[in-house]
Amino acid sequence: MGKHALRMILLFAALACTVPAEPLEGPPGKDSLVLAWEQLQREDPLTLSFEKIGEGRYAFHTERFPFDGELLLLNASVDGQAGGFPGLTVGVVEVELAGVDESFYRKHGMVYGRWTARNQLFWDEASHRWMSADECEFDFARPGHGGILGSILPLFSNFFWLFFLLLTAVFFWWISRHAKRQMNKAMEAQDKALSEQERAFLLTERALALHEETNSLLKEIRDRLQKGRSAP
Repeated sequence: MGKHALRMILLFAALACTVPAEPLEGPPGKDSLVLAWEQLQREDPLTLSFEKIGEGRYAFHTERFPFDGELLLLNASVDGQAGGFPGLTVGVVEVELAGVDESFYRKHGMVYGRWTARNQLFWDEASHRWMSADECEFDFARPGHGGILGSILPLFSNFFWLFFLLLTAVFFWWISRHAKRQMNKAMEAQDKALSEQERAFLLTERALALHEETNSLLKEIRDRLQKGRSAP
């Protein structure tokens, strides 16, 4: 065997030792999470348009709430195994609707909250793919798939929405109470201003009456002086 052939055999042997025979298993990173999230947004039947226009920037138009503008991807993280749910890894995508103010969240907080729940995905080791929260709940609720998890997961979802509704109710209660306080202060200020205005009117009337009395007195003095001068 020649030296050149021996070198080729050694080279192939070295390559075989350095390249693993099978890919490493485990949850993927942020890139795969973002791709799955993008696909989830496109498949949403209420999404009218969803187009990537830059790094972390999307042109987004939806019927879920009145928004047609730019969606910003702030962060994506794979947070590890979901507590109490073996075989599931949690992935979270944080986003922002560019240009919206606080009034938007007050008016559409409930619908917006349901939409943001779709930004939390779960990596299923059994199917080796990312799933939405709704899909994950359905999958684990199937008979024979999740066992006790099939009973716990729907309860967990219901408790989550009950807690969300409770927080929403407390938020609106706080807003209404704050608005009522501001209205009471405004009414008190208005009553005080009206009282001061009424007092000013009374003072003006008294001043006019005093002015008329003074003019009458001066006229009477003038008439008496004229009579005194005309007397012989």
